[in-house]
Amino acid sequence: MGNTVERLRTLVNFGRNLKWQSRCYRPRNEDEVLEILERHCPERIRAIGSLHSWSDVARVAGITLDMSEFADVRPYGRKVQAGAGCTLERLLEQLHSLTGRTLPTMGVIKRQTIAGIISTATHGSGKPSVSHFVTAVRMAAYDDAGRPKLFDYRGGEELRAARCALGRMGIVLQVELATVPVYRVRETIRCFGNVAEALRLYELHPLTQFALVPHAWKVIAWERHRMPPGNSGG
Repeated sequence: MGNTVERLRTLVNFGRNLKWQSRCYRPRNEDEVLEILERHCPERIRAIGSLHSWSDVARVAGITLDMSEFADVRPYGRKVQAGAGCTLERLLEQLHSLTGRTLPTMGVIKRQTIAGIISTATHGSGKPSVSHFVTAVRMAAYDDAGRPKLFDYRGGEELRAARCALGRMGIVLQVELATVPVYRVRETIRCFGNVAEALRLYELHPLTQFALVPHAWKVIAWERHRMPPGNSGG
């Protein structure tokens, strides 16, 4: 079984606020995922990526699937297909070098996996989250008869749910996202006394991002403006 041999692992998340032990597998393909689901049907099963989230959504005493082997990137046209375990950094590197295109938005950190980004609603820069630009999701889950099966969601309420399912719809295997031509951004950092002032920036600068500083009740906003093509921003 190779990487699908069960191993007891101690897992620690990025923020180091969570630590737990789980019986882990690292499947290499869809067939191995389905075999693991078949073997452990009665048990609780969770998939992990880079463990960047500070929440306990992935913590489970049952079965954990390490999806790091699912790291392929396949750009085509104005879209890109990425494996669940592909990191944002790898995806962007491949997109930039092969196509000159990029994602419409992204977060500050690039170590998260694609499945983790959409499953936990990583916000990105601007109002729409990264999940907003997902056009299809391929998953492994149980059908109505309790048998493991592959599901492809490409529209309707199923896709809307799969875009940010917190692991409740199954194991994410592959994600398809819309892309845009590479662009430059001009950024200005501003401070405000309340959130309403920061929100007004979105009307002219939809890529803006802001943070509320706890206890100080101050708002720091990164006002981001997409530069016209060919403009170096200097």
